[in-house]
Amino acid sequence: MKQMGWAKSIVTRYKQQCSTSDHHQDKELQTRYYKITQDKALTEIEGIFSDKQRYEIKSISREHGEILLEAKKHAITIVVSVVPIRNFENAIDFYVSTDKWRPTGAYPQLKQEVIEAYNRLGKKITAVESSK
Repeated sequence: MKQMGWAKSIVTRYKQQCSTSDHHQDKELQTRYYKITQDKALTEIEGIFSDKQRYEIKSISREHGEILLEAKKHAITIVVSVVPIRNFENAIDFYVSTDKWRPTGAYPQLKQEVIEAYNRLGKKITAVESSK
């Protein structure tokens, strides 16, 4: 049984995409909820990715609550989705991917990008427990 866990961790390490979701088995990659309007959340997300040396915002769709950006150094594409739950409560999810193969595996770096983004958001806006 241990070999299956080991094999799964190797396969995961070489995945070229990482995403968050409500029931993700990895607690660090579970959807986060924030007490903020969708429009203000999008503005705060723009702010945490405003470092033009590191990121380039490709498009913003306020109607759909999504931002598409690229992390320049590592050729990583990031899609941030802001999903309204109720007034002043929004879920924020990330989908992070790369086309670039890495000998040590891309997944740890993709996961770290998500964790860092959630940490930066947590310093700007109030997180809440999901009341779904």
